[in-house]
Order: sequence, then structure tokens, then C-alpha cells
Amino acid sequence: MPSPSRIFGDWGEQIAVDFLISVGFEIKVRNYKTKQGEIDLIVAGEGMIIAVEVKTRSNHQFGYPEEAITPKKLATIYGVFHTWLSENQLLDQPNRVDAIAITLTDPDPAQSIPPPPTILHLKDL
Repeated sequence: MPSPSRIFGDWGEQIAVDFLISVGFEIKVRNYKTKQGEIDLIVAGEGMIIAVEVKTRSNHQFGYPEEAITPKKLATIYGVFHTWLSENQLLDQPNRVDAIAITLTDPDPAQSIPPPPTILHLKDL
């Protein structure tokens, strides 16, 4: 059985997928893994192939989600992305690395429907 943090992360990833599709991106791959690391999403849109790191937080107690993308993590993403591009003979295609930062919004007890999460799309990291 997946851990609660894995379930939470998967939920955030689905929010990111739904958001990206709604703004015109095509999902190519989810959770691409190599020995070096993992890329949450690989998408196509805006005339390029994009690796997307998804970070989700339930609040800002431990910082903003985008702050969890360290230089080391970014270097790993770039390396894994290069492997995927090479395997798919797409090294000559325009590409970039983006992030989707998702923060849950505290519910208002006076409303029966919880507010939507805050979604921040950071491009070209």
C-alpha cells in the first residue's frame, strides 16, 4: 500500500495533469524513471518538449512547494530528461524544464465546497 505522502504526491500530480491539459499541453509520459532519478511528467506544448517537476504542499509551514526544487534536484531532472530525449531521438527538438507548484487552500468553514488549490506554473527553470 502506498504511503500517505505518496498518495498526496500522486493527487498533486493529477491536479498538475488536469491543469496542463486544460491549457493545451499533451501529456507524453508520467513518472519516467532511470537509475539517475525520475521526472514526474513529460509534456508537449508551446512548440517544445517539456519535463515537469510537480511539488505539492498542504500549507506553507515547511515553505513554498517551488522552494523544494533544489539545484541538485534540478541537475538530476536535466540529466534524466536528456536520457529520455536521447532514447526517443528528440535531442534536436526545442525543450525546457518547468515546475508546477501546488498549494492547497485552507477551507472556509462557511462554505460547503472547498476552494481550489493554488497552481503556479514556473517555466524554463
